[in-house]
Amino acid sequence: MKRPPNFKLTAQSATSLFLNRKNVTDFHSAIRYLKQLPTTQECVSHDLLQTAQEGGSRCSKTALLAAVAKENFYTNVKLVLCTFTESHEDNTLIKCLLKNYNLPSLPSTACFLKYQDEFYSPFSAAQIDPSSIQSDIEITPMQIGSFTQRYCHHFIKHWLVIEKLHHSWSVDKIREIKKECRQLLENQA
Repeated sequence: MKRPPNFKLTAQSATSLFLNRKNVTDFHSAIRYLKQLPTTQECVSHDLLQTAQEGGSRCSKTALLAAVAKENFYTNVKLVLCTFTESHEDNTLIKCLLKNYNLPSLPSTACFLKYQDEFYSPFSAAQIDPSSIQSDIEITPMQIGSFTQRYCHHFIKHWLVIEKLHHSWSVDKIREIKKECRQLLENQA
């Protein structure tokens, strides 16, 4: 995967100025700075400056980077919401869990930066295989939170129908399994 471009943060916006005061003067150092801030699970829409100050979800941190790129005139760095499925072939525990539930994979959505048709996830430990991305839509940083949650809900419902699991599974049940998988991953770390 390519890295997004590096550029100086020269915009006079509240976010770029805040980052500059923290000695974060370019885009790659903004990524490093945000990585060291606390990461939460829930993607809620709130003030991006608050994310720069306190941390937040991977989605809100990615949205912040997209906003910083745009305000510094790098409009070719986009915020996208991607849909994909995760089979967890590389994780024996999760693979066994999915097999136990008789699930082929898990439907997921996540926010990425898109630059020159490449996807970049600066806050995810494991990079996603670009070939597993089923769709992507460009969103604005203000659409994180309720819009991304509704979109994820719709995608899971659609996936259940396609996989012919909609009679025995619900969106809420899939979310419970995803939560169980997250806990397994956290316990392994």
